[in-house]
Amino acid sequence: MTKLEFLKGMKKLANYFLKDLSDEELTSWYEIFKDIEVETFYMSIQEIGKTNKYFPVLSELYEECRKQRKEFFLSILENNKSIPENRLGYLKRMVCLLYTSDAADE
Repeated sequence: MTKLEFLKGMKKLANYFLKDLSDEELTSWYEIFKDIEVETFYMSIQEIGKTNKYFPVLSELYEECRKQRKEFFLSILENNKSIPENRLGYLKRMVCLLYTSDAADE
């Protein structure tokens, strides 16, 4: 994700919660989120805006990005008609395991 895309998302997030963010905060948050796909980031911001009462801490937004990414992969699997039914369950478990393992590593 580019810095401009990140700033656009963070502006939306800040507007949801009427929060001002310093340049220093934005720079440090960008270092964490720069490798996240922009669509995942935007979807996560939208979901946080719908569900959170207060402005999220960095880890909450990062976890929402992980959740959105996992759901994206699962939707690809479910909508792919070329995957045999007997393999679909296995692949879904592998996606869930991948994201569970990543969480344990951090």
